[in-house]
Amino acid sequence: ILLFSSLFFASCSKQENEVLQKQLDDIKAMGDTLPQVALQRLDSIKPLFDNETEYLCNKLALLEIRLQDKAYITHTTDKAIKNICSFFEKNGTETEKQETYYYMGSVYRDLNDYPNAVTYFLKSAKIAEECKNLDAQLWENAYSQISYIYKIQFNYTEALKAALKQLEIAKKNGTINARTYMNVASSYYELKDTLLTIKYTNCAIESIKYNQNISENADIIASALGKYSAAGERIKADFCCELLEKIPKTSRGFNYLSNLAFYYECFTSVDSAANTRLELYN
Repeated sequence: ILLFSSLFFASCSKQENEVLQKQLDDIKAMGDTLPQVALQRLDSIKPLFDNETEYLCNKLALLEIRLQDKAYITHTTDKAIKNICSFFEKNGTETEKQETYYYMGSVYRDLNDYPNAVTYFLKSAKIAEECKNLDAQLWENAYSQISYIYKIQFNYTEALKAALKQLEIAKKNGTINARTYMNVASSYYELKDTLLTIKYTNCAIESIKYNQNISENADIIASALGKYSAAGERIKADFCCELLEKIPKTSRGFNYLSNLAFYYECFTSVDSAANTRLELYN
């Protein structure tokens, strides 16, 4: 009877673990497009993990950090991710380590600890490079984050290297888009390479035209407007203005007014540029 009971409860526990794992997987998938809703769902099932295995509790904690990152909720401490990392380094699969290192990098990025952020993004990318069938999007994103960090440190040479690596991975995985191209263009722009800046800016705009995803790439178009203006490419700059005018003004991106002012300064009048900068200031 005791043997039967232990086998019965072990079977129930295994089934329960599988149910909870399935819920975590569903919430994770939702979080890629609806992170705030996914966080609410995750919060509602947390009590179910009170007596669960250390493995499942760490999966829950890692998913919460992932969803917070996708919802642009700034991380304020590295305590949770350090515990998660310690667990998965000893007990996790390569896929789990890749994800854990990536979000450890994200936490340190938010804490402005850039050396540690780059270290963990690189550790995440290294696993993806050495193992097959891992998360290709995280691999690409790791280099995007590294490029971003180097840019805000004014290390544009290293930012370009990371951006080109991201582009290479995106081409390999078939995930290349306007943002991938513009990340490279922005790096060349900071390095004063006008020819390659325009080349990759053209690729970004062509991608937007082909996919007809103007609204979601308003900030990319605004960035292209500034780069074309700087290069004296009036016709291409005018085209960017036309694209942006199809979008409601409140949805034209955080960088719209600054690039529009620069466009006016290059091609129309200083007064128009000044009025636009006054609008931005206000």
